[in-house]
Amino acid sequence: MAKSKKITIDKNIKNIIKELGDEKYTVEYIERCINLSDDVIGNPFIATMAASATGYYLACTRLCLNRLHKKLKKGGVHVSKTLSK
Repeated sequence: MAKSKKITIDKNIKNIIKELGDEKYTVEYIERCINLSDDVIGNPFIATMAASATGYYLACTRLCLNRLHKKLKKGGVHVSKTLSK
């Protein structure tokens, strides 16, 4: 299996993670976990940890996009209602 490209977290998303202040989902924890490649059969604990951190990261990414959308809209910039994935 080919190794995927390492995911790096944008500073705006890091700020959101810090703002949310979850004891478990720190920037360091998420950075480490979202780049794990263990599978459920080989290492179910690590795979589950990676999946939950990835979900948290994706939610923070969506929050960041929604905030950007609101800022642009407030500034009079037309933005499509559908945010890109």
